[in-house]
Order: sequence, then structure tokens, then C-alpha cells
Amino acid sequence: MKADPHMKYFDGRRGYVRVDMGRENAQVDFRTVPAITTPGGGISTTASFVTEVGSPGRLIRRYGTGGTAR
Repeated sequence: MKADPHMKYFDGRRGYVRVDMGRENAQVDFRTVPAITTPGGGISTTASFVTEVGSPGRLIRRYGTGGTAR
């Protein structure tokens, strides 16, 4: 974390990042799976971060947004 002071989220689970870039903001959702060996397992959004136009470096954290995706 010291090498990149902007990185503030880590939970050690496997998954992927979904990025939505819009004209007013950018949102990053950390999506995780409970087990990588179980086909058809659920997907959860464990954290989301949003930065708005005109506020560089300012992140809004949103934890647990979402639920299980199909």
C-alpha cells in the first residue's frame, strides 16, 4: 500500500474488476466469487469506488453494493 497510496482496497478474495466510465463519473466494482472450483457459484460486489468529474483523486467508497449476480 505504501508504494501506491491511492490503492485502498484489498480483501484477498478471487474475482474481477468491472469499470464503468461515464461523462459525470467513473465507477469501479470489485466482484468476487465464493469458490473458483464451483461452476455456477454466485458473484458478489464486495466494494465499489466512484470518482466524479471535477474532483480528481477523491474517491467515494461504497461497500457491499449489489448482491448476487446471475
